[in-house]
Amino acid sequence: MSGDERGRDRQQRKRDGEDNEEAHKRSAAEWTMLAVSAAVLLVIVVAVAWLWLAGESRPPAFSTTARPMREVSGTVYVPVEVRNEGTRTAAGVQVVMEGPDGKELADQRIDFLSGGETTTVTFVLPEPRPGLGFAVSSYQRP
Repeated sequence: MSGDERGRDRQQRKRDGEDNEEAHKRSAAEWTMLAVSAAVLLVIVVAVAWLWLAGESRPPAFSTTARPMREVSGTVYVPVEVRNEGTRTAAGVQVVMEGPDGKELADQRIDFLSGGETTTVTFVLPEPRPGLGFAVSSYQRP
């Protein structure tokens, strides 16, 4: 290869490099998308960190409140509100109805009860019974 050909070769490579640099320049739309993506990622990371650091976590704790009974066609309906006072979710919450002697008369199961959530279960009886008690007997961690 002669010196003249090498010079032309060098000039060609130089032009190719300049063209290549221009092809790699980012457009305004690409920079905008990069900025938006980075901002979204930053928001997600900050939110997760905040929830992890600031989130108070209390295990499930339950309260039960009997509501007024109602009688329809000889059948008695006893609604009972069950509240999860904790912040964690409980699964398979077992609610029992006890007679005045402490004997378990019936039970109901709640699939899931989130932290702070209240739900109502209704016990159905053939006749009115005074002195009923209600309690949560068990639960599972989901």
